[in-house]
Amino acid sequence: MIQLSVIVVSYNAKAVLLECLRSIQPLITDASVETIVIDNNSADDTVQSIKLSFPRVKVFQNSQNVGFGTANNQGMKSAQGKYFLLLNSDTIAARAEIDKCVQFIENNPQCGMVGCKLKFPDGRFQPSGGYRFTFLNAFWGGMEVNTLLEKIPGCPLRIPSYLLTEKEAMGVREVDWIVGAFMLLRREVYANTGGFDENIFLYDEEYEWCYRIKKAGYKIFYFPPAEIVHIGGASGASLGDLNRNILILQGKEYFFKKHAGKLSALYYKLLVFSAAVLKVPLLFLLSWLLPNSRRLKNRLFFQYSTIVYFLRG
Repeated sequence: MIQLSVIVVSYNAKAVLLECLRSIQPLITDASVETIVIDNNSADDTVQSIKLSFPRVKVFQNSQNVGFGTANNQGMKSAQGKYFLLLNSDTIAARAEIDKCVQFIENNPQCGMVGCKLKFPDGRFQPSGGYRFTFLNAFWGGMEVNTLLEKIPGCPLRIPSYLLTEKEAMGVREVDWIVGAFMLLRREVYANTGGFDENIFLYDEEYEWCYRIKKAGYKIFYFPPAEIVHIGGASGASLGDLNRNILILQGKEYFFKKHAGKLSALYYKLLVFSAAVLKVPLLFLLSWLLPNSRRLKNRLFFQYSTIVYFLRG
């Protein structure tokens, strides 16, 4: 009997995918685990490399890039396990960390999905989930402000944010959503909610699905005792920074349109555009004063992307 189905979606990411599969080798060779790779028509020899190095892995090759959510749905539809683990191709995940999450979901019947702590290759904290995305934090970008406020001793102030800060992410907690790089769920959750919305090609599809999972009565937990490395951006690298940022913004616009109506989606677009117009001069000044801050430059470019996204209509 298959206990766990590990599903990995890949697109032109052969090197990191093979590293990911090497990191979970003990799972691949376990008879109670199946590993499924969905390749979105990669231009490299991803499929041949997997078959050569990991003959036990089931590989499905699409004739075109159908997107992250659709490919994961394909994997879950064919999976036989009691639990599904959706794992990004650019992760390094030891079996012990995965086993911790499986044990957690088994010990907590109310838990429908659980995510672990993600970290960058250099060990830095990586946002791994959070709370409902609202108009307020769409305007403020609460995580950045909260990170600064947390550094002030005894400061009680907090901006509503949809991302967990590093301090908030220190303990196990119920959340509204988790990052799609690592999603461990019960088979019944997929069966009862239908998986990812395939209208979203890439980015924010996990947020939309988690919203429906919560509405269906399941709880979602963030579980930092288990942690893995997430490099980030492997399959989306070919898009370019501008297109990637616009896809992120479009994902949120689609969410509001689907779950709150067209007027809410329009209000969201106007809100983030207004915020970007206000933030660009400030971020430009800060990045000029702190020229070595890559984070500031990234935030500045994201706000620029927001203006382009709005003007493109």
